[in-house]
Amino acid sequence: MFARLLFKRKTEKNCNYYANKDIIQHYDVDKYNIYAKSQEIGLKQLSSLHRSNFKYSLFATVIDVGCGTGNALLKLLQRFRVKDIFGVDLAPEMLAIAKEKINDLHPICDSADNICHHFKPDSADLIIINFIFAYLNYRKLIHQTTKVLKPNGILSICTTTGNSFRWLQDISVRQSTRRAALIFYIVNFIFKINCYSLCNDFSNLMPKNIEDLVQYLNQNNFSVYAYEELKIKISLTSWIDTWNFIHNSGWFIGALKEYKINKFKAFCLYYLAKICGLVDHTNGKFEDQMTIAVITAIKNE
Repeated sequence: MFARLLFKRKTEKNCNYYANKDIIQHYDVDKYNIYAKSQEIGLKQLSSLHRSNFKYSLFATVIDVGCGTGNALLKLLQRFRVKDIFGVDLAPEMLAIAKEKINDLHPICDSADNICHHFKPDSADLIIINFIFAYLNYRKLIHQTTKVLKPNGILSICTTTGNSFRWLQDISVRQSTRRAALIFYIVNFIFKINCYSLCNDFSNLMPKNIEDLVQYLNQNNFSVYAYEELKIKISLTSWIDTWNFIHNSGWFIGALKEYKINKFKAFCLYYLAKICGLVDHTNGKFEDQMTIAVITAIKNE
């Protein structure tokens, strides 16, 4: 019981930090085309489904859970006919931007965890979930979509998976070199940051890999129509690049706030890692790989 309360509290914190104004300001930058590439794959999967079954030419009710500034919905409207379109997000500022892009949008300012409070059972034709499994329990959210979707309704997912940033996680788990052990000792001693726990928390909420997510969907009243794994190389060549990615883009803001890593601490950690030679193998750059699962699933009748 106590563990569940702690998990719920951490989830709520991550949700609140996702609504941070710094993220809103940089949300549409998408330097590595993470959103653009994954959403394009998702739309191709939906188009393929439409060609194989023309009943999907019109979506009466579409819900984007964690809609952000509305880019995914905007791209959807360019290819499909939609009658009623809803955007759910914690940040009213993001919803305001999405509303400017999509006049017919019905904005709902709330956590994605509460979608069952806003929609009747078996009421949605399509639910979109893009990149919020790092902030919310993906099992709980999928369970809610099962209730809200109509039979034969579609669930479209783009998400990072726990096997992202494998080099960083492997270094943290094994502490395989003396230099790695030294830096983790210094970080823990000075900044009170347990690097192992930080990396573990990063992958704890989301599915471990695409196979794990496909299996869970199949076990929870969905038939997976299509899925694809996307790998994107992240190369951080400077301190500014690193801060823009881990904080301003929002990818790691939950972990940063949870461990009270401010800009000064992050600056020190960046150069400490370089001084200790943890990035010698990449010519001084922080390079790793982001793994993304794109899945289209249909709710069984």
